[in-house]
Amino acid sequence: MANSTIAVSFTTTTLLGSHLGLSNLLPVAYNPQREFTLNNHLNIAPNESIGNNLPKLRYFGVGIRGGYNADDGILFSCYNPSRSNMNLYTLIPIRCVPVDEDLTAAERALYRLRQRKTINGTDYYLYYLKCLSFSESIKYKRVSVDNSEEEYELNSSFLTPTPTKAVTDGTLETKGSILAYCQAKIDLTASEVLEYIRAAYAGDTRYARISEIGFFTGVDKVITGTDSQNTQIQYTEAIDTQLHTHCTIGGITMSTEGMNLSTVVNITSSGISVD
Repeated sequence: MANSTIAVSFTTTTLLGSHLGLSNLLPVAYNPQREFTLNNHLNIAPNESIGNNLPKLRYFGVGIRGGYNADDGILFSCYNPSRSNMNLYTLIPIRCVPVDEDLTAAERALYRLRQRKTINGTDYYLYYLKCLSFSESIKYKRVSVDNSEEEYELNSSFLTPTPTKAVTDGTLETKGSILAYCQAKIDLTASEVLEYIRAAYAGDTRYARISEIGFFTGVDKVITGTDSQNTQIQYTEAIDTQLHTHCTIGGITMSTEGMNLSTVVNITSSGISVD
């Protein structure tokens, strides 16, 4: 009997992500599709225009339905996201605060997709996405066949490249690959996650198992909203927000204050790798 391998995680670049990538690469017009945005789905600034700006990959969100129990015991298998997905299976807000305890302007600057919602009779402000922290520049690295990595540098001599010959059997020698990449950091704490778990799931920490990570594109735009007293405030919101990459993972429990998820992801032209 052949052995089968169950993937411990999946990472899928969505069709929306590929569409945006081609729009950035090719001399063709980018046509915003508002009906396919989280802004439209959640009714968060759905009619705000992005002007002449192109969305960029800026934010991440998390979900709690990235897999399923594969037996009656402890085995957990991940769902394999479809390229047509436009949202996580169960996206949860990263922040959930009572309206009279809303975030300060400095705190609010870290989050996007702000929504006022009543949960079990109490009004909250929800913030669905959080900003990624990026390294300062795009770099290059060589990945060897044994998966070891080393930094790689370009130089002007490559403007006159030397042809590479095949070896005697007609194949090319395998030397690994050279990648252009940029690093981004995800920072998430149990304190953030548990705010929504307490409000929506009566504090049942079994729901505080992060098994989905979504990377989202959008345009940052200062808009006018209201606070708990219906006073106008201005803050930065994500507009034309779409799911670029859908990752499902084995599950990271965030059930106790002090727990955190802090990891660096590598973003390349071929996708995003989450360690």
